[in-house]
Amino acid sequence: MEYRQFDPTPGLAPFLECLWTLTGQASELDADVQPVLPDGRPELVIHFGDRFDRLSADGRMVRQALVLFAGQLDAQLTLCPTGRISVLGVRFRPFGAAALLRDEQQHLAGHTIGIGALDPKLEAALSRIRSQTDTAEVARPLVEAVLGVGGPAGFVWSHDIGKALRAA
Repeated sequence: MEYRQFDPTPGLAPFLECLWTLTGQASELDADVQPVLPDGRPELVIHFGDRFDRLSADGRMVRQALVLFAGQLDAQLTLCPTGRISVLGVRFRPFGAAALLRDEQQHLAGHTIGIGALDPKLEAALSRIRSQTDTAEVARPLVEAVLGVGGPAGFVWSHDIGKALRAA
């Protein structure tokens, strides 16, 4: 199992804390379920391998979307990898996700939602990348280009969000 963290490109740095990749096999892990602790940051998560299952509050395992938005966690999240792991994560800075997704972030806290429900254009752009590669490492610069300011699904810089980001 390999976890790697990367600085965003300079144009994305006001919005993103980092990008990360997780690669390997579920069989390499010590336990079937993996806890994810709240860290105060929402994330965009793209599965290039097998999707993970999420343990729901009622004890059911629910398969995650291929591309999802994880709002700021308000409790531990329990995930279960299901096979080949190749995940690219985009960790937002405070207020960074609001510059990409116009939904009110407090309504997304504690939820993992397929990105298509929030932004179909972004889902289409990221799905095109998924069709080009099955590895998170190869996808990372392609995802950064899609998210780039002025990119096809990129961040929209607003005066109010700019002030909030600079103050954070």
